[in-house]
Amino acid sequence: MPGAVRTLSSDQTFGAKFVVPVVVILVFDVAALALWWDPNEWPMMGALHASSDPIRWVFAVVGIVLTLGSLWFGAPLKMVRIDDEALYLSNYRREIRVPLAELESVGGTNWSISQVVTLGFRSETAFGRTIVFMPKLRWLSIGEPPVVGELQAIIGMSSKETGSSAPDKAAADKAATSPTAAPAKQTDPTPAPSVVQRGQVTHVEPRDEQPAVMPVPGEILHGTADQSP
Repeated sequence: MPGAVRTLSSDQTFGAKFVVPVVVILVFDVAALALWWDPNEWPMMGALHASSDPIRWVFAVVGIVLTLGSLWFGAPLKMVRIDDEALYLSNYRREIRVPLAELESVGGTNWSISQVVTLGFRSETAFGRTIVFMPKLRWLSIGEPPVVGELQAIIGMSSKETGSSAPDKAAADKAATSPTAAPAKQTDPTPAPSVVQRGQVTHVEPRDEQPAVMPVPGEILHGTADQSP
């Protein structure tokens, strides 16, 4: 029975994936658009009237950078859970199960508070060969998240189990492919003729040869006897 399922990803994953991009678009992108919009055509945005001030360029650039950055960071994020046998990966629309033995690599980043963790798998999954997730936040901590070391230990255990089973498999393969004993030499069932040494001459006498029958004078061998006088 697998143990209890626990969550490795941060509780802020949903917000980073969906809420932040929406807020950026609604605030910065709409504000930048309003600065470029003619208030005569959009009277409801009169407070943010179109301006020839260079600030409109600043809002436009900031809006584009923040929108792309929030989508680049948030869109790939997955919610990750784990038990004793597998990882459970979700994009909040579907969830897949990946055995722990499929985990191949773990990497973390320390350049941001979120410290995104990247997981690599031995084979293709429904979410690809690699996924990223945001571990639980550590506001005053430096260094890689503890979950990285935990997952690396799981990879090490899987590698040891694979390595210990490899010699047994190799021995089994060697035994299956090793040559067996040479087959017994087949002998000719025909009996060999006997050999009789007579001086310097070797005389071969067949075993099954029938002796010649010499006709006896007066014995009829074939046909009928002639009864004529």
